[in-house]
Amino acid sequence: MTIQQALALSFGLPVVVIAVYTLFIDGLFSHHKPSKASMSGRRKLSGTYRWKDRLWELNCGILGLLLSQGLAFVVTQILKNACGKPRPDLIARCDPDPNARDMIPGLSNYTICRQTDKLILKDGFRSWPSGSLTL
Repeated sequence: MTIQQALALSFGLPVVVIAVYTLFIDGLFSHHKPSKASMSGRRKLSGTYRWKDRLWELNCGILGLLLSQGLAFVVTQILKNACGKPRPDLIARCDPDPNARDMIPGLSNYTICRQTDKLILKDGFRSWPSGSLTL
């Protein structure tokens, strides 16, 4: 899945659902009765809420979506940094020196790696949880 598809699925689709609900469905089918009774017995498109009220609800819905996605991203990134497990390709990322000796037999650290880019090594330990995109 590409990043564009992921954004469309995780942000675009909920925005459309929020917009349809707040602008059309919530105003028409609210439980509050309009102050003036309709002569024809049908509810008009104006419904109980004014467009100003519907736009306010749309604003709150989109801000809530942005807040929830932002918090999910931040919490996921914090968990990945705090307790990330090694990815399966960590040894390939590290490119260990074949002549390196372990300080304690069987245990090594990042000093045996020939990889000079620390971000590539750090990303090798960010395999859990995989709930969001890594940058």
